[in-house]
Amino acid sequence: MFNQTFSLDNSSGPYFLSRSLYPKDLIIGAVSLVGTFILFGVTQSREPRLARLKCQYPSLVPVAVLGLAVLIVHALGSILVFLWGATIPLAVILLHAATRK
Repeated sequence: MFNQTFSLDNSSGPYFLSRSLYPKDLIIGAVSLVGTFILFGVTQSREPRLARLKCQYPSLVPVAVLGLAVLIVHALGSILVFLWGATIPLAVILLHAATRK
């Protein structure tokens, strides 16, 4: 009798993705990132000090907002899942773009 076992062929990709990507955690990460940017935008429009800070240090503000979003996602316990869900599609897109003729 033939015994089917899990092998590292074409079936390993979907199996690995189904075990490592959790939609709930991806949604939590995406919502917290978007919420952080929206919160900063609203706060910047109401507080002139933040608008001046953005003009004086243009690269500091996105880094600070992303840092705050990472802290929020980390506090929710899903930072690795969100990073995996965000970087794998980007890597596939870049790989596809690099191999096009």
